[in-house]
Amino acid sequence: MTFLNNSYRYSVDHKGRVNLPAKYRKTNSSTLYDTYMVTVGLEGCLAVYPMDEWERLLERLRNLHSNKKDIRRYQRFLFSNASESKLDKQGRIIVPQELLEYAKIKKEILIVRMIDRLELWNPDTFQDYVKSGDKTIEEIVEEIEG
Repeated sequence: MTFLNNSYRYSVDHKGRVNLPAKYRKTNSSTLYDTYMVTVGLEGCLAVYPMDEWERLLERLRNLHSNKKDIRRYQRFLFSNASESKLDKQGRIIVPQELLEYAKIKKEILIVRMIDRLELWNPDTFQDYVKSGDKTIEEIVEEIEG
């Protein structure tokens, strides 16, 4: 395991098992999460939600107007690719092969901690994403906090 600020590099085994960092498997009350939802993320990554965060996302999506075409399309994309995964005794989840292919993840994976989820990236895709864009991080921060 390589520590990169708030991200980790792990290997993916031939069965699609991914070890989740121990500190990300616990809630604030120190009870273990045992079930996660794995689905497609944005910009080519996968999103891994603990079940309580997945339920919060579902609630937000329930409040959107499903009579809008783009909302239906996003919901279908998200839900048709969602897969429940139980944490095994070694702290691993299984990521379906189709999702690994979607994110172009082969043997190495970069796990990035977000506010409500973990993101699973092909390390090269993540580096390309970081370098891409027409604005600097400073410009983005200025727009967000401006």
